[in-house]
Amino acid sequence: MSASRIVQELSTQVELEYLSSQRYLLLSKGCLNRNMDHLSNFFQTRAQEGVTRMAHLFHYMKNIGAIPCPDEAEQPHLTEFCLDELFEQALQDLRLRLMHLSQLKRTAQEMGDFSTMAFLQQLFTQYRHERDCMLEMQQQRASINLPSPSGRARGSSVYETA
Repeated sequence: MSASRIVQELSTQVELEYLSSQRYLLLSKGCLNRNMDHLSNFFQTRAQEGVTRMAHLFHYMKNIGAIPCPDEAEQPHLTEFCLDELFEQALQDLRLRLMHLSQLKRTAQEMGDFSTMAFLQQLFTQYRHERDCMLEMQQQRASINLPSPSGRARGSSVYETA
């Protein structure tokens, strides 16, 4: 394995962070459009955390002499979904980023790249925080009766963002 594989995997992680941040911004906008300010702020905070992680990845890559070059990715877009699905999509996205990060950590370990492994461990800590925040918000949302545009409550609320 070569160092270029680590660089390629780090670039992929940058791309995943970017897409996640964009998705969270769309979710925030959709919630804001439906007067769900608390949820909107929640997703906006998750988007900012993703941008911060992306910046840390860029900085780390620069420090090891690499240039991040993520692939051109299709911009995320959202169609109709209910609030329960909204959280499930966000958690699924988080799982995808964690799976990739785990693979990246295994690659670094196989290469004996302890510096990258230590850096990735810091990212795992941030992801655990994000996961905990997501689960807590999901539980809070489930315990209150959030109105939907159609007047229905909780998981039955369907809305669209583009």
